[in-house]
Amino acid sequence: MIESDVGVETIIRKCALPADLIVGADDRRLVDQYGGAVRTNDGRIAAARLQLEYARVRAPITGHIGLREVDAGNLVRGGDTIQIAIITQMQPISAIFTIPEIQIDEVRQAMRGDGALTVEAWDRGERTLLATGRLTTVDNRIHAGSGTLRLRGEFANGDERLFPNQFVNVRLRVRTIKDAVTVPASAIQYGAQGSFLYVIDKAGLARRRDLTIGACDGTRTQILRGVAAGERAVLQGLDRLKEGQKVEIVAMPRAEGASTPAAPAR
Repeated sequence: MIESDVGVETIIRKCALPADLIVGADDRRLVDQYGGAVRTNDGRIAAARLQLEYARVRAPITGHIGLREVDAGNLVRGGDTIQIAIITQMQPISAIFTIPEIQIDEVRQAMRGDGALTVEAWDRGERTLLATGRLTTVDNRIHAGSGTLRLRGEFANGDERLFPNQFVNVRLRVRTIKDAVTVPASAIQYGAQGSFLYVIDKAGLARRRDLTIGACDGTRTQILRGVAAGERAVLQGLDRLKEGQKVEIVAMPRAEGASTPAAPAR
């Protein structure tokens, strides 16, 4: 008897054998057992690789490594905290400096207006600019003992002119005053009636000028009122100077590395 295709497909589906009968239950368990052994060996290989990593000394940062702290033959205990060597990061490098609390508001206003402020690192004599960076962090409290606030400036230090624990003079550029009249800070005297200085008139006589001073960058001070641009101020010999006294300019020998000779008054 000839039946339809539908009937044949139905018979074939009903006669399909289970997978366990084709492969075998024991064979499947054996495959799982070998698979577990392979995974166990993979774990052992990973553990061996980890032990090899422990045998290598790798620095977490780049920088300069210092002198050895431990030499061959030194006694080492399990609880010792002595390092083999200390690595100091050089690039970037930061400098921590302080400002008086009376200048905090000015600095914060400048940070809101222009964003990152420029920080300059000068050598000990404030003659050579070592590096230029930016202000990155301002402390959250004023030191009660000194009345100062700590700030941190960061420098790329590509040429490595800055060195860890090096003493530098930091200048924070808050704002620029154009066409300002300035005098050396050493020329300004302070008395009971306020600040003043002595200028030399055309006749060579000392004249006292009371001042109203403005901003100061440490070496030069802005004069708001009291002197005009082009006048000559007395820098030395101020303790012997009086109003109307004749001033004699004495040229001193040029110091090594100085751009101009000193000219004290006497």
